[in-house]
Amino acid sequence: MHLLEHLRIAGNGITDAVVDLAISQRSEGRDVLVMSSPGGYEELLARRGISFVNLHTARKPIVRWVGGVWRARRVLRSFAPDVIHAHTPTSYIQARLSGQSAPFVATAHTQFSPSTRLFAGADALIAVSESDGNALRDWFPSRKLHVVRNGVIGSQRVRLSSPTRPRASGASVSLLYGGGLNRRKGVDILLTAFAQMEATGVDATLTIVGDGPEREKLQKLAAELGLKRVSFLGFRSDLPDVMADHDIFVVPSRREPFGLVAAQARAVGLCIVASQVEGLTEVLEGGRAGVLVEPDNVEALAAALTDLASSPSLRAAYAHRAADNLEWLSVDRNRVDVDRVYQSLVSQHPKGG
Repeated sequence: MHLLEHLRIAGNGITDAVVDLAISQRSEGRDVLVMSSPGGYEELLARRGISFVNLHTARKPIVRWVGGVWRARRVLRSFAPDVIHAHTPTSYIQARLSGQSAPFVATAHTQFSPSTRLFAGADALIAVSESDGNALRDWFPSRKLHVVRNGVIGSQRVRLSSPTRPRASGASVSLLYGGGLNRRKGVDILLTAFAQMEATGVDATLTIVGDGPEREKLQKLAAELGLKRVSFLGFRSDLPDVMADHDIFVVPSRREPFGLVAAQARAVGLCIVASQVEGLTEVLEGGRAGVLVEPDNVEALAAALTDLASSPSLRAAYAHRAADNLEWLSVDRNRVDVDRVYQSLVSQHPKGG
């Protein structure tokens, strides 16, 4: 069974990864239960034969959170899972307090939050990238730690579009960002770099897809920079379709544990420019499958984008590399690796033992 904060269809990487994993596990004939606050994906889970239980996981109000502990206790006793897999610290604590004896797996979807240390009592801890795994070794014993990279190829949650069609010569080069609008994602760096490109006469457009706490601030920054060719579209559930209509996908994150959107862009066959940080470096195979630039560096990002905007052949070469060697980014590979972690625990914790 899986526990997480919510099932909102909002581009949340944790939610999306859990939904993909649960569906893949169910396709192998497993009984799968998901407990979280609702949000939209529960309908997809039901169509795939996956049970869903509404669990209040937010810490406030505390009375409802405590009530969630008691509900988790009742459900877990009835479902009797072989493995309990928590994806957020608060849902992990709720399940722990329910008094279950089944082995606990926790996935640290990010190592940036101090609350990740609450997973210390888990029987196994999954890191979503090698860089996260290395960082988490400072907090957790190596015997508990497993690196299992996320997967998105083959997702039944989202349809990945065909590779980008060649665009007409002479057309403006179209740049795309897709993801959350918060400081960690570095969209302010992208807007400032785009302003530098406009100032040097680069013929390009920039589309921003996503939502978040800094949307208004970023729109204000775009206005202050005098950007006339920037569009804010808000959240789009059809991001891969939007990707297919653009030339370059940009991931300017200051930190990134993995980078599911970069993996999606690879599947679509886009030329990608991303920050050389944590998981993004791994997703782009050290720069083979995309251009990596120093994070938080406006000049470096503007220079990389300008070079690509001026060279259709260079963009095509990176797009070709992006679309190659994708099996390791598949949902099924992720499920197989997670199942290995489960099996190692089940063999050590047999039911009734």
